[in-house]
Amino acid sequence: MFQSLAIYLELFIKFLKISTIGFGGGWSIINLIEEEVVRRSKWLNEEEFSDLVAIAASTPGPIALNAATYIGYKVGGVVGSAIASFAVVLPPYLVILAVAYGLEYYVDNPYVKGFLNGLKAVVLGLFTLSAYTVFRNTLASLHTLPQTFLLIVLTAVFILLLYRVKLDAVVAVAIVGLLGVLATLLKIW
Repeated sequence: MFQSLAIYLELFIKFLKISTIGFGGGWSIINLIEEEVVRRSKWLNEEEFSDLVAIAASTPGPIALNAATYIGYKVGGVVGSAIASFAVVLPPYLVILAVAYGLEYYVDNPYVKGFLNGLKAVVLGLFTLSAYTVFRNTLASLHTLPQTFLLIVLTAVFILLLYRVKLDAVVAVAIVGLLGVLATLLKIW
């Protein structure tokens, strides 16, 4: 029983910390999640984390919440899932509540505007680190040149479907997902 409580407490603290210091949310905190769950706790290996990112990004809802829910379930079952999900949602809720109150009175303050502009650089930096992490982990999970080439082709197809053909994101995800299934049938993956 105490082991379960320790896991629940660890899940809560880790995801509260991740969410508290993860300015920019979503993609910008992927690197922080990886640091905590792959490197420190070893709850997932790099390939599992890469799969988690794919699942969390392609399912409805915020990626950080999806990741916390998945990891919480893997580590602590349904209760762990609820605890990790609550922990990752709590800090942004409290911050937005405070910001909404504060901006009502200080929206025209040049120092507040300067601080918000500085935060944009933080978010961009975290996003860049997260993109690098996802890229590195995805490439590490591939074992042959044809797999790497196929990943690049499927990425290009996805981008073209979204921005050139202007397909709905759900349709583009489904098409590229089905192409991934086809690659499996052809034994490329």
